[in-house]
Amino acid sequence: MTPATLAPALALLSLLLAASPALAAAQSAQPPPPNQPPAERGPSPAPAPGFRGLDRNGDGMLSHDEAVLDAATSRDFVRIDQDGDGQLSQAEYALYHGDDRED
Repeated sequence: MTPATLAPALALLSLLLAASPALAAAQSAQPPPPNQPPAERGPSPAPAPGFRGLDRNGDGMLSHDEAVLDAATSRDFVRIDQDGDGQLSQAEYALYHGDDRED
């Protein structure tokens, strides 16, 4: 190489070496692509169990002890218990959750 061609080549090499840490950092800061399997993106929150899933003793009513498996139902138990009997019927549960899911 002659001095005339060596100078531009060295300038280009210096530029690439100076930029490589910034390029590496930019690549590592990107989120995973959306087409990756869910296990590689992290765990998804578990859906709240339905009425039957909470009704551990199968009596058709939810006690507060059973409702603790669903944080929202447990937190709002007194408000959901419209008749004040200390238990949630399936109708009270469905009214609170805005649907009639059973399982």
